[in-house]
Amino acid sequence: NRRDGISTGTGSNTFMKGCVFNNNGEHGVDASLNCMIIQCVASNNEEDGINVFSNCTVQECHAVGNMENGIRTAGSYITILNNHSHGNSLSGISCSSSRSLIQDNYVTGNEDIGLFVVANDCLVINNVASGNTDDTSNNSGNTYDPNIQVQAGSSYGPIIDVSGAGDLSNTTDADHPKANF
Repeated sequence: NRRDGISTGTGSNTFMKGCVFNNNGEHGVDASLNCMIIQCVASNNEEDGINVFSNCTVQECHAVGNMENGIRTAGSYITILNNHSHGNSLSGISCSSSRSLIQDNYVTGNEDIGLFVVANDCLVINNVASGNTDDTSNNSGNTYDPNIQVQAGSSYGPIIDVSGAGDLSNTTDADHPKANF
C-alpha cells in the first residue's frame, strides 16, 4: 500500500482491535477523533506506525521498525497505555497532546528519544525506556534523561536512571510506585 494502512480521515468514533499495519507507504494507521486502537501491530511503515489525534486510546499495541515515530499523538486527551515501541527511526512515543496519560509503556532501541512528551498537563508514569538514542540539543527547559524527555508543565513520576545499577533496592526512588526507568 502506497498510502496509510488505515486512515479515518476526519471521521470519528473508530474502534480497531487486533489489526496489523505493515509496510505501508505512509502511516500504519492515521486516526482522528474518538478512536480506540487496541492490541494492534504497526511495523515497517514509511511514516509513523500509529498516528492519532484527540480523544483517542492506544493500548497494548506494538510499534516496531517504522521510519518515523512508533506512536505519535497530537491534539488533546490521549491515553497511551501498556504499549511496546522499539526500533523506530525517530521516537518510540512522541506525544504533543495536552491532558494526556502515558503509562506502563516500554520503549527501547529507537533512534531518537524513547519517550518524548512536548505538551502541557500530561501525566507520565510507570514507563520503561532503554537503549534509545538521545538528542541533548533539545534540552531547553525540559526534564531530561537520555531515554525520556518530559516538557515542563506536565507531571511525571521520578525518572530513574538504572543503567548498570544491578540490585535496584539501593537505588534512590526505584521503589516509587509511579517511577519511570
